[in-house]
Amino acid sequence: MKKLVTKKIAVYSGLLSLIFMTGCFTILSVQQPASAVRGEKITVKLLVRTEADPDWGLINDGQYGIVGIMIPDDWFIDSVKYSAHQGAPGSSDVFGGDMAYLDPADPDNSPGGKVDYWTDTLNVHYPPPSGMHWEVFQSIKKDSTQLDTGYVDVSIKMTVGQNDGTYDIAYFVSMATLDFDYERYYSYSSGNSITVSATAIDDKNDIQPSQVNLFQNYPNPFNPQTTIKYTLKERSNVILNVFDLTGKSVCTLVKDVQNAGEHTIIFKADHMPSGIYLYQLKTGTKIFTRKMVLIK
Repeated sequence: MKKLVTKKIAVYSGLLSLIFMTGCFTILSVQQPASAVRGEKITVKLLVRTEADPDWGLINDGQYGIVGIMIPDDWFIDSVKYSAHQGAPGSSDVFGGDMAYLDPADPDNSPGGKVDYWTDTLNVHYPPPSGMHWEVFQSIKKDSTQLDTGYVDVSIKMTVGQNDGTYDIAYFVSMATLDFDYERYYSYSSGNSITVSATAIDDKNDIQPSQVNLFQNYPNPFNPQTTIKYTLKERSNVILNVFDLTGKSVCTLVKDVQNAGEHTIIFKADHMPSGIYLYQLKTGTKIFTRKMVLIK
């Protein structure tokens, strides 16, 4: 049985912004298979949380969206699609559509006209290892719907190559007017490993938990980030919040329907003061709470 790995990266909510509009944003999760067979077609899903930039505000005519994928040289990207929705993940779509491949051999064939810029810049900022390369996709249209806060789902269908091995796939999201001097206007996720072999891998660790558990974060104390793990016995509505000792909500890390299994959150507290915080998991009628200590 294959194990589906969901890698979640949660960031303090004040840093999140709006994809395909002026603003900063972050990749919250990457969901991809842990293993694949040579030539297999797989689907990867990215979840991006968005919020309008307080400095720039919203651009009325919208922006082209950019998605970069770093893959082995013998892999092929079949399609990239996106859908945006306001409110919690799973809400009704507000806009969405297909994304087109930006071919470096045809730099003029781009709605935003920046094929060379994206390919060259990603190679400089995040150089791929030998045998891998970046492929960049751009939304076919500008999206002008103004969202204050929401989520963007990106669905990437790709065909695995014929070479065995373990590969770290990287993902990048931004808008077409990006200035790399401002890190909040793009998001990068690396270390998403997938193992390719001639036959399917029987993952012995893919065992369904017998109960819901919230584990102690590690490291603890931490600065500036820590890992939170929890397990679900069955598919459930999940809310994972962080509170200060007065009971005030600091941020929501997860508000989603999730499958049974183990889930991991990397919580980044760069803009939070030192102190003791509570993190609380709600699923169904069960509530679990633990303490963590931020020391700067």
